[in-house]
Amino acid sequence: MLPTRIETQRLLLRPLETVDLDDVLEYAGDPSWGRFLPVPKPYTRKDAEAFIALWTNREWGDNLCWAMVKDRKVVGGVDLRMGPTEASLGYSLARPLWGQGLAAEACAAVVAHAFQGRPQLDSINARADARNWASLRVMEKLGMQLVETLRANLPTGGDLAEDHRYRVTRATWEATHG
Repeated sequence: MLPTRIETQRLLLRPLETVDLDDVLEYAGDPSWGRFLPVPKPYTRKDAEAFIALWTNREWGDNLCWAMVKDRKVVGGVDLRMGPTEASLGYSLARPLWGQGLAAEACAAVVAHAFQGRPQLDSINARADARNWASLRVMEKLGMQLVETLRANLPTGGDLAEDHRYRVTRATWEATHG
């Protein structure tokens, strides 16, 4: 079982709560934030309510979602979908905080806990639109390597684009992060 609360140098990661609605709506309502994400456009209050309901009504188990909290405000999130030996990582961060290393900091903490807490976990995967260079950089900071590029209609509006898929293995993570 992975922890529900994780503290990093600058963030608190914790489960989403219904009181986070306005914070989620604030960052997710920014069109730049969702440009490469499969989210409704425009992102409405009902969308934020549905998102929070989805994650607050799940048991803490194999599909996990942490709210990223900075200065007592939810500014993004990290999710981890666990399989028997692989996991898939996702993340997002409010646009005003881009470029500060916060997404990488949050994801590194989640990845570390996943590898420490699940001995059978061999690798963690993530993917991003190839045009989303900032997200690709987060994956590289995690020690992830590009393993596949697919050209497909992405769920961000049907654009035909390249989808980069990255992976970090337990061995690589342990070699680079102790």
